[in-house]
Amino acid sequence: MVLPDLPVVEAFPNGFLGVLLAERVFKTGLKLRRGKRFDWLYDRALATGVLSGVLLDQSWGDDSALREVEADHDTRARHEKRAALVCLLTAGFAHVGRATVLGDPGSRWFWLPPTTLWAEWARHGLDEAIARSRVRGFPQACTWRPLEL
Repeated sequence: MVLPDLPVVEAFPNGFLGVLLAERVFKTGLKLRRGKRFDWLYDRALATGVLSGVLLDQSWGDDSALREVEADHDTRARHEKRAALVCLLTAGFAHVGRATVLGDPGSRWFWLPPTTLWAEWARHGLDEAIARSRVRGFPQACTWRPLEL
């Protein structure tokens, strides 16, 4: 939801990570069942360096947060720390007004990283989805960037 007077942001970790990955990488995980997909996406985002790029984009300076999360050998705890980190990154982009927010007032809002960090296929897919929505009479189906949170 977008509540202009209340700084609440709902994160979508799978969506956040998915739009960052190259299409060929993303497509190899499409058949994973729910519950397995997040860690798979995170592993690919870590291995390809896109997570490091997100941290640099938010001026975190280095990969120490990633190393800290990965140092936990308890699989469940590592999963939770990974999810918390992606939620924190989502909130960071929202806080500085750079999150890409998709949806419409009558439905849900998806808070994602700025489109400047998205893989080309994801940016192209967004443009196509917006065009299709407008043709069907949904002029509000577009990206929304908050001026202030």
